[in-house]
Amino acid sequence: MTGVEIPGIGAFTEDEDLGWYRSEPIPVPVLGATPSRIVLDGYDNDPAQEDFHTAVRAFLALDRSALEAATPSIFAYYRDVLNDVGPDADLHISGPGEVLDHVLIGARMQIRLARLYAHYSADRPPFN
Repeated sequence: MTGVEIPGIGAFTEDEDLGWYRSEPIPVPVLGATPSRIVLDGYDNDPAQEDFHTAVRAFLALDRSALEAATPSIFAYYRDVLNDVGPDADLHISGPGEVLDHVLIGARMQIRLARLYAHYSADRPPFN
């Protein structure tokens, strides 16, 4: 296996089967310092790999207030999904102040760049 080093963050090991790089678990402040693996998707083919480094550093610089600031948008998304799937999926969340009580944080944060934004997604099941 090969890998890359992101200065100030650490080593990322290549997963040749999946075609991405992953870190060892790193405490993520925005998630209450929950250790999560950071996955870099599309790193090898990107002409500006330093942008991945910047995105990882920016993500790790966020604190809990960034997640709390997103609660109105998360709640709006919940309401949109509820409208699409119907009342059987209702978790009875009355407002943005309750929405984080129903969010499950994954063991892996995936970073994929699309030149206009950095996409962060969480994967629930832990993996080795």
